[in-house]
Amino acid sequence: MGSCNLDGHSILSVRYDTFGGGIHDGGAGDGPVSGSALLNWLIGAILALTVVEGLGLWTYDRVTRRGLPSRVFLLNWASGVCLLAGMLSLGLGGNVPQVMPWLLAAGLLHAWDLKRNWRRSRRRAGRVSG
Repeated sequence: MGSCNLDGHSILSVRYDTFGGGIHDGGAGDGPVSGSALLNWLIGAILALTVVEGLGLWTYDRVTRRGLPSRVFLLNWASGVCLLAGMLSLGLGGNVPQVMPWLLAAGLLHAWDLKRNWRRSRRRAGRVSG
């Protein structure tokens, strides 16, 4: 897979200088953390927080019966988890066969959630106007 080039510099070769506070083009001594490593860490952290959030919502509802029911958030949450997993897979050097299942799952879950919410909205509109 190729990467996007801007002015001859690959986005994946850009380095972030944690001490200088700037982004540099990957020259020697530019900083200890590469831009792609920092991005992968950030995506991984967001993915972990998203998983903890979903498990927390599910557990709170199961324990207290006062939380957000899983049927309300599960499809949207799972779609986001799959999208983040696909992004992380790509950032870690995954190729198309490794990334596409995550993106396909994210799209299908999102479409399922949209269809379900659309139907629910149409039923509510029918009850209000009818």
